[in-house]
Amino acid sequence: MTFYQELQLNQAGSKKLISESNSTKGKCYHEGVFLFKIILTVAFCFLFVTAVSMIFGNENSVVGVAILLALLAFRKVNLGYDVKQSSYVMFGMFLVLMLGPHLANQVGMFWGGTC
Repeated sequence: MTFYQELQLNQAGSKKLISESNSTKGKCYHEGVFLFKIILTVAFCFLFVTAVSMIFGNENSVVGVAILLALLAFRKVNLGYDVKQSSYVMFGMFLVLMLGPHLANQVGMFWGGTC
């Protein structure tokens, strides 16, 4: 298994690979790859939220965190859609998340019922 293929494993696959390794050198290598994958993920999260904050301002950093969490949650999810259909669904979800709060602020609090 190549380094890249091992990076693509999920947590259970990485832990299984570590536990099935016979040599100490092999265990250290697989643990190192697993830790490198964690460091890459944390670095990506930090850089993504920092970039969103720099581009759209600090007051919109929460939106960056929400988009990041959605990307991480749906990265490996198989919803049973084909690629074209899932792209439309993801676009629709982001459109609702982007426009929904603005439209709710424009409508006012008494239009939808009492609070």
